[in-house]
Amino acid sequence: ILPLAYGYLWTAALVNLSPPFYPALATARGLAAWESGFVFSAMKIGMFLGSVSMNKMISCFSPTRPYLIGQCLTLLYCGLFGMLYWIPAKMFLWLSILAMLIGGFSMIIQNITMYAAVTLLYSTKRGTLIAIMEAIFGIGLMVGPIVGGALIGLWAFPLPFFVAGMLQILPFPFIALNGVTPKERLAASPTAHDTQAPKQNLQLRRLLLDPIFLSNMVTLMLAWVIIGFNDPTLAPHTEQFNLNSVELGAVFMIPAISYALGSLTAGLFCHLDMETFFAFCGQLMTVIAYLIIGPAPFVATAPSLFSVCASIVLIGFGTAGQFICSFSYLLKYTMEQGYNDDVQTTGFISSAVFGFLVIGGLISPPVGGYMVDTFGYRKGSMFMFALLLAWAPVTFFLWWRSICQAKKKFTITMVSTST
Repeated sequence: ILPLAYGYLWTAALVNLSPPFYPALATARGLAAWESGFVFSAMKIGMFLGSVSMNKMISCFSPTRPYLIGQCLTLLYCGLFGMLYWIPAKMFLWLSILAMLIGGFSMIIQNITMYAAVTLLYSTKRGTLIAIMEAIFGIGLMVGPIVGGALIGLWAFPLPFFVAGMLQILPFPFIALNGVTPKERLAASPTAHDTQAPKQNLQLRRLLLDPIFLSNMVTLMLAWVIIGFNDPTLAPHTEQFNLNSVELGAVFMIPAISYALGSLTAGLFCHLDMETFFAFCGQLMTVIAYLIIGPAPFVATAPSLFSVCASIVLIGFGTAGQFICSFSYLLKYTMEQGYNDDVQTTGFISSAVFGFLVIGGLISPPVGGYMVDTFGYRKGSMFMFALLLAWAPVTFFLWWRSICQAKKKFTITMVSTST
């Protein structure tokens, strides 16, 4: 699992490397905020294409082959994105979109393969494992802006992308030799229940019509809606504070730290079988965050760096709760419905999870860029505040339902024991 964790760290670093530094380069080439939003959406389109294709790829091949392909394509993305520094304005937007498409596709197939493998291997501690991997992801989010700011200070925009690309592919030989999943687990003899693969695939697709399954999907999707909104808008919002590149990188380190700490907190609640509770708490944190980040027009205070940083902390903890706890509960809920505990099931759920994430992250950057360009950040951020506030009652219902289910199971257990 260590090579996969290492790769996930550098995937996170690359994800958070472009938002603080690309908008300035794009502005210098004459791009508007909404055009930068479309560039970030291109990465989400690549991710969506990868998530749609991954379920079929995992069914046809071992998880190792897609993962290695993803590593190679990520290296290509890093090279292309770094070369944007020398691209003239006429070609800049289209090559930015192409690079982001490749990067999104490559990184998502690595992530889906990794989660399909590790959630299968550690089936009794899935929530805790997801939390640990997301804490590593949070560390990677922290590494990206800080190292990126330092390397840009040493030379220019391309250097951090070239360095990160080389570092992320280092585990390639080890994974090529040993695979991402122990061969004995993949080669295990199927049970009579497992031989119903075609029927099971049909049933797995039916999960997308299950209201509890879909509700949790929407909750975790909101985590990337938030990230997508912040990608093209947060860095310009901080320009009023006159931060240099290192200070800007430090500001973008705050969500990484809070996400890493929030991931560990979410892991604790998953261990206690309280996923839905912390998902609800995370939803409330994000609502409060968008109340103060602008701040809201009806809040009679001026924008301040402190309120921005405080809201970023809440967003880090909140999105950790939304994603990790909802993902963990989805795996638990699916197995409770009687589905096979195999790589096809975990692969389907991982593909569906990242597919929903990408849909949220695809829509929000251009919408967020347009809202902020049109109405200003304080009014434009009210779009996110209203959306998150509207979904909060649903997360409360999911928490209340899980309490009722737990009481029902406890009652059945007590009756069975007494008889």
